[in-house]
Amino acid sequence: MNRTTLMSSLASHLKGGKQLLGKLPLITQLSARVWRFLGSNPGSYSLQGTNTYLVGTGSSRILIDTGEGKRDYLTTLKEGMRQAGCTSISQIVVSHWHHDHLGGVSSVLEDHGSNIPVLKYMPEELEASFGGEGTITPYEMWPKDKFTPVVDGEILTTAGATLKVLFTPGHANDHICLVLEEENSMFTADNVLGTGTSVFRNLHAYMNSLQRMKSFNPEKLYPGHGPVVEEGTSKIIEYISHRRQRIRGAVAVLETPPKDGETYWSLESLTRKIYQGLPENLVFPAMGNMYLVLEALSKDGIVHRVPHTSNDGSHKKVDPDSRWHLAVSSGQAFSIAENSASKL
Repeated sequence: MNRTTLMSSLASHLKGGKQLLGKLPLITQLSARVWRFLGSNPGSYSLQGTNTYLVGTGSSRILIDTGEGKRDYLTTLKEGMRQAGCTSISQIVVSHWHHDHLGGVSSVLEDHGSNIPVLKYMPEELEASFGGEGTITPYEMWPKDKFTPVVDGEILTTAGATLKVLFTPGHANDHICLVLEEENSMFTADNVLGTGTSVFRNLHAYMNSLQRMKSFNPEKLYPGHGPVVEEGTSKIIEYISHRRQRIRGAVAVLETPPKDGETYWSLESLTRKIYQGLPENLVFPAMGNMYLVLEALSKDGIVHRVPHTSNDGSHKKVDPDSRWHLAVSSGQAFSIAENSASKL
């Protein structure tokens, strides 16, 4: 897949500065073992809403994620379980701590039983909260001591389904994917979406996680948002290639002078140059991704951040007005960036 085809594929839902998303039913049987229930929380981050999944074939099954706690979701969950022939939830597996996946835990337990185990990977450090999906810290939504920890490689079973836990940080520091061994499919949560690309908090960890996910060669992906991905491994490869191209693209833009008469590229102007045509409400998340790309390039000695104080007097990490420039010659920059990108 060439660069133009790749960018077109991952941005095909963006038209005229808007997201154009296909309609997904609230309740869908996706396979003999998997049902998808939408979280009733559509938005620019969550697309058609958070995908929650009922997994298994017996009367008691595993629920993956719980949405953010919308009351309409509880109605969807009950009706979906009825259609699936499921009478109870054996355990809830939370893919990561963001509120659109964890926020519905308490209300689901109120409706389906307070004794249902809530499983989550428990990192050593609590990740700092941030805007959007990371506004609420995890233990505000569910007490730390009430989680049942899962570990990398752990096997979860229910009638008709075997799930292998994969620790895949980057989007979040507790992020997991789940391999459904009977199908060789993968629940990717927010590492890979059904439409467009995801945001991340740690570029190197995220790229390593994508590489690990690819090594399982999944045939199908069940993402945290958006439709099912039928060519699973190809989509993960597409994500890896896309992120590498963003790294190379940042170097290419920084090699050229800004057109606004400035000496250095600001984070915002650089982002808008690279992500041309992006809907306005997605520009700041894109700046977050671009900042992390620049941070990684800075560690490799390719770019330098000019000391700068924000207009409000603070020293923000993701500051739209922060200034950046190449720290080496363009030839060296491309050579180092190419080597760095190939390792990610």
